[in-house]
Amino acid sequence: MSAAPPLDPRSAEQVLADLEALLKVHAPTDITPGSGAAAGIAGVFARYAELVIERLNRAPDKNRLAFFDLIGASPQ
Repeated sequence: MSAAPPLDPRSAEQVLADLEALLKVHAPTDITPGSGAAAGIAGVFARYAELVIERLNRAPDKNRLAFFDLIGASPQ
């Protein structure tokens, strides 16, 4: 049996890039690296998102299906 493909292949850097793009559209602000609190909070969020993504990608198929059932999503 082959391993299931990852649910989300993004790393913290990719999550941060996506977050920066969303912030430019919805809340224009400067979060360039080293620019203060906004950059720090965005970096922390990206790292935690990466940890959640890694854990979800490691979950066995049975647990993944149970999780989707719990949140009301279909496996398709």
